[in-house]
Amino acid sequence: MAGEYADKVEGVGTPSVPLGGVVSVQGVAGNGALPVTFERTTSSIFLPMAVRTSFQQDFATNTSGSGIRFVLNLSAVTATGSISLAIYDADPVTFNLYGPALLMSAPITAIGIYPFTVYPGLAAVANSVANNVVGRFFGYQIAPANGVNMTYSLSYSLIP
Repeated sequence: MAGEYADKVEGVGTPSVPLGGVVSVQGVAGNGALPVTFERTTSSIFLPMAVRTSFQQDFATNTSGSGIRFVLNLSAVTATGSISLAIYDADPVTFNLYGPALLMSAPITAIGIYPFTVYPGLAAVANSVANNVVGRFFGYQIAPANGVNMTYSLSYSLIP
């Protein structure tokens, strides 16, 4: 039984799984009489690495998570530039983002990789971790300051 289960799970999380896709794995629980489905949602990219100067906003569907982790990778910034990230729930009919924000970052001015996590039961950390639940639809807004070129990417992972 254990070998059969391992064969069915093999491949979950491999490069053949599309970004943002949901992988269903059929397994057998306990005595073999009860079928169980395990689902894993992979990460997705909102914004690939590129030079940007303007306001950015988008939304996505939460397929299976209670929480979410955004990763902002800032690889180039001008001396006077900064960006701020806000994470919101989105209205299921209009897909408009609404507040208050689940999490708002402080202005980011230095090159680096910045994780932002929203998950129920976490100890809140100002501007980077929020104790909250992510709704069925969620989104982000990135607000640049001073209109200067900044090179960054934004990705997310749902947390079951």
